[in-house]
Amino acid sequence: MRARKKGRPEIPASKRRAREAAGERFARGRVDLDLTQAQAGAILGVSRRTISSWEGGHGEIPEDALERLAESEGKEAHHA
Repeated sequence: MRARKKGRPEIPASKRRAREAAGERFARGRVDLDLTQAQAGAILGVSRRTISSWEGGHGEIPEDALERLAESEGKEAHHA
């Protein structure tokens, strides 16, 4: 079992796995678009650290984030 930070509720395993899978899909999409975490963060208005956190399965990734990155590069987002 993972150690949790003090004061934060335990996240159910199913939700944690879903976040990790979403983070992996986001990272693949970002790399496919040839964007660094810093570039993706600038496009989305968040920090590089936030992008890293999302890709690590922490936090909620906005549903349209990958589409917004693709649009900014003049491409279509491919959903896995």
